Amino acid sequence: MIEPDAGRERRTILFIVLLALGLISAAVVSAQVPGSGTVILSTTTSTQDSGLLDVLVPLFEKQTGYTVKTISVGTGQALALAARGEADVTLCHAPALEKKYVAEGKMLDRRLVMYNDFLVVGPEADPAKIKGERSVVAAMKKIAAAGGRFVSRGDKSGTHILEQTLWKQADVTPAAPWYIESGQGMGATLRIASDWQMYTLTDRATLLASSKRVDLETMVEGDKLLLNVYSVMEVNPANGPKVNVAGGKAFAAFMLAPETQAVIKTFGMDMYGQPLFVPIAGKKDEGLLGGGLGTDAVAGGAAGGVGGNRRRDKTMSLYEFLGILIGLISATIALTALVRGRVIAARQLELQAITAALAKRQLEALDRKERAESKADVTVDLVTVGRTDWRFVVSNRGDVPATDVNFTIAETSTDNPLVRSECERKLPFPKLESGQSFTLHAALHLRSALQYPARLTWRNPDGGSVARDVHVAL
Repeated sequence: MIEPDAGRERRTILFIVLLALGLISAAVVSAQVPGSGTVILSTTTSTQDSGLLDVLVPLFEKQTGYTVKTISVGTGQALALAARGEADVTLCHAPALEKKYVAEGKMLDRRLVMYNDFLVVGPEADPAKIKGERSVVAAMKKIAAAGGRFVSRGDKSGTHILEQTLWKQADVTPAAPWYIESGQGMGATLRIASDWQMYTLTDRATLLASSKRVDLETMVEGDKLLLNVYSVMEVNPANGPKVNVAGGKAFAAFMLAPETQAVIKTFGMDMYGQPLFVPIAGKKDEGLLGGGLGTDAVAGGAAGGVGGNRRRDKTMSLYEFLGILIGLISATIALTALVRGRVIAARQLELQAITAALAKRQLEALDRKERAESKADVTVDLVTVGRTDWRFVVSNRGDVPATDVNFTIAETSTDNPLVRSECERKLPFPKLESGQSFTLHAALHLRSALQYPARLTWRNPDGGSVARDVHVAL
């Protein structure tokens, strides 16, 4: 028989335990169904242009159920977005600037992810004679001294910040006419350098990924100043009310996980015969320029547990029985909450996918309508490169692509082998995108006429042919 006081004590204990159990189950539900299912990643253009994020982001989304929105800009802009609370996690490659943001408390827990290297690339002719130069600072001095044309990103990216540092160390203030800024990402800047046969500073990954679209050669590599280190940082939730702290932490942890580092280690091997990045999770900045550079070991470890059996009395007390019962109930509620949370998350993702597909179809229909109504607008200009090198620049200023673009001029030295071979190679130009241009050598001389009658022909997307007679003026 149970005494009345003992019964009240047991009922009180049971009530307290059940109340605690309810709080635990509520915490489990809130943990499994986060406030936001989207993670905003602000990152540099090189991680996007190289194709690495096209591999890693789907893996992260599959593992976690999050949806990643990538904002690919220069490192300076990526960090500024995070500092304003407009991103949840940042992947960048400007160590000095990153450390400044961490010191100011805007970014948290900066950790190294991977590295590759920067290169100075340029045209095969190499007018500044820098190919093979071991010192990148000496190469920059030679480019400036020779007036070698150089295109900079000019976008406050990690690449641009390093370039400015190199000019400063070379005691050079770059300026027109030999120096221009593209204000664009690495891939677009490489294409400009290739089209206009200019020097530029690039990361190796983007150069390899763009190798089929650009005609540039590696001039300077291997200098320790050209080390290109990528870090992941979480965003301080104090930066803004919309920062997804849990999502940012999840992505940062994913980038450092051994499985992700293994993917990074082999990325690029199948297409380029060499990896585009070297994983370095767990390493420190001070170790990279010493013996740590070039190693491909991935930080990792395993945790073990120690257990043992505890002697129990042959008889089970009421408190032990209640403990086992409460444990079973707690596990059941937690499992139910987990399943329900994942079902809700899956339904949300399914609804998002349906909505995105519908929006995509609507945009495609609108785009087809606009393209049917739009026309290409192909023009030609004559520009000088240096004192004696003249070139025709054929551009599409319309809203849609032009195909089968051809250009003929009534008076030109068509017997010039350089002009003839280039025309045979480039014309007709198969597809000239909106805003795109291509160049042709113009073999003119000092007694050439002031104007040349010429004809441009092309096809619009609707299949219609266009012929335009123009006068190209010196």
